[in-house]
Amino acid sequence: ANIETLEGEMESIPLPDGSVDRVISNGVINLSARKMRVLSECARVLRPGGRMCVSDLTIEEKSLPPEVLTHPAAWAG
Repeated sequence: ANIETLEGEMESIPLPDGSVDRVISNGVINLSARKMRVLSECARVLRPGGRMCVSDLTIEEKSLPPEVLTHPAAWAG
C-alpha cells in the first residue's frame, strides 16, 4: 500500500524534490549515458535521511574467463 510504480526516465525522475525514502537501482544506472545526471536526480528526490542502494557492475568481457562468459548463473551472481 505504500509503494507506487511510476513510468519515467531516470535522468528526469517525475517526482518532486525530497519526496522518497529510498532509491534502489539494480543494474539500471549502467544503462544511462548520463550517470551523473541520474545520481543527481536520485539525490534530488530523496528526503533528508533517505537512503540509496546501488548494485551496478561494469566489466569488459575480455577480462572474464570462458567458464563465466558461458554460464548465465555466473553473470547473475
